[in-house]
Parts: sequence; structure tokens; C-alpha cells
Amino acid sequence: MFKKNKSFKALLLALTLLLTVTMVGCGGNSADPVDTPAPAPAPAPAPAPAPAPAPEAPKLSAADVAIERAKDFAAARAAGESFMLAPDKALEKINAGGVFVLDVRSAEDFEKGHIAGAYNAAFTGGELAGLLDRLPLDKEIFVICYSGQTANQINGALNTAGFNSKAISGGMGNWNKATLPVEGTGANPLSALPAVSAPATDADKLAWQNAEGFIGAIVSAETNNMVAPAKLSEALATAADKHYIMDIRAPKADNYDLGHIEGSHFYSWEDIANKIDQLPKDKTLVVGCWSGNNAGQAVAILKIAGYDVKSLQGGIDNGWLDKAKPEAERKPFPVVK
Repeated sequence: MFKKNKSFKALLLALTLLLTVTMVGCGGNSADPVDTPAPAPAPAPAPAPAPAPAPEAPKLSAADVAIERAKDFAAARAAGESFMLAPDKALEKINAGGVFVLDVRSAEDFEKGHIAGAYNAAFTGGELAGLLDRLPLDKEIFVICYSGQTANQINGALNTAGFNSKAISGGMGNWNKATLPVEGTGANPLSALPAVSAPATDADKLAWQNAEGFIGAIVSAETNNMVAPAKLSEALATAADKHYIMDIRAPKADNYDLGHIEGSHFYSWEDIANKIDQLPKDKTLVVGCWSGNNAGQAVAILKIAGYDVKSLQGGIDNGWLDKAKPEAERKPFPVVK
């Protein structure tokens, strides 16, 4: 009995072991879930190409601004703007108020007598170059000198810099001939005023620099951008090929055609506006008008634009032909038709 039980127990143990091994070998895999690999992520879209940089705007140059402002000034002259007033018209506006008067004669002559309320900064000496910020941008500026010729140089320069400037034609000479009032209140220097203005744009900044350079170079009688008729006559006799004479007395038929300096060329203001780039830079330009007032303006804009240029002192009529004197006292230089 004991042996039978022992055999039975052994058999039962063997069956139990066999069943356990079978369950361990198969049951474990069937119980676990099958791992399914996750789908690969879609590739990220390629980044949009960066926009092409906007082309950089060309930088302004002082030379380009000078040419453009010169063309604008000459075009305005061609359209009928003179940038000048006769003394009596100037006085009316001064009395009405809102006008700034700039006297560019010497301090000594200013103190002897000047327009009431005027401020002084001499043409010669270059002082005005550092005082543009004392001039108002919101008022008309009337510039006066002795005869109008130097005042119009300043006038031309101020207009290219953005000021609303006019010259009193004929200067204090015409003012006194018209017996208009003056006062002798001593010095009234422009330098005593506070700064009231500044250039508003990059182009204006360059135009101010151009005007300051032009005015600042007028330091003596030798650098006043004028040539006396006798000096010009001598220069033309010895080196005519180094000079280019521009006669701006219009209309041509009533002036140039009736008699002009030999070898000179007629230019209207429209011609200057349209042909400024064609003027010779290897010669000294000499501009002649009637009395020097108009030529003063032309000299300013052409000098600022890079030309070696002078105005004929007294102009062709009053200087070269000496018409300011009584006919019996004239000593004119020759002209051709």
C-alpha cells in the first residue's frame, strides 16, 4: 500500500511539473498585448524662404543735393520768381511785420545807418556761415548790401538751404536814392540772437552744409566771387580759352543780340536749369547780367554746385559798358553783335 501510494504521488508530481512547464512556456505570450510600432511622424514642412532684403536706398550726397537745388532755383527763376524786391516794396512788407532783415555790409557801415530792426553779419569774413541757425525758417528774410550783388550771392545760397529769402535790389544804394528811412542805432549783430532753426531733412542738412561752405569761403576781397571789368578784359586778352562767359540778360534779342562780350554765350534761367550739367568744369565761368544782382544769384548756385565761377562786377550794362555813369564819362569795353 505504501509503495502504491508512493508511485502514485510520483506520477502526480510529474504531471504537475509537466503542466506547469507548458503553462509557463505558452501562457505568458498569449496574455501580453502585441506591441504595434507608432507611425513615424510626418516630416516638418520646409521653412519658407526668407524674403529678399529690400534694396538699400542710395545715400544722398552733398553734390547731388547741390545740383538739384540749383536746378530748382533756376527753374523758379525761369517761371517768373525773381527772389528780389524793389526798396519801396520791401519797406511796405517790413512795415507790415513778419519780415527778418539781414544786412551783410560791414559792421562799420551798418552802424552809420541801416533799416530799422535789421541784423548785421558781414558778407566778407565768412561769419554768417556759422549763424544760419539764427535765421528764421518761418519768416521772409530780406537781404541787403551796398549794390545788391553780394546780397544776391547770400540770397541764392539761403534759398538753396531752404530759407524763404529775397534780396533788396540795388542794395542800400537804391534804398538811399529813394530816400527811404534808416536809423543809426549802433551794432545789432546777428550773432547776438539765439538759435531758432535747424535743417529738417537729410537733404536740408546737406544743403545747409553746402551753403555754409560757400559763405564760409568768402573771407576777403579776393574770394568775393566777383571780377572787375578791367580784370576780365585783361584775362580775356591773355587767356580767353580759360574763361567761359555766360550772358544772362534776357530776352536775348533785346540784350545779347544788340551787343555782348566777344566769345560769350547766352543763357536764360531755363537754360541754366536744363544745362547745368553741361557747363565746363575746366574753365572759370563768368556770369554777366545788367547790374550784377541776377548774376550774384547765379554765382551762388553754380559755385555751390561745384563750378569755379565769378560774377562780372557791375554787370555788363553798368560794369562792362559803364552805363551807370553819364554818357560823356563812360569808358566802355568793346562788345560784338
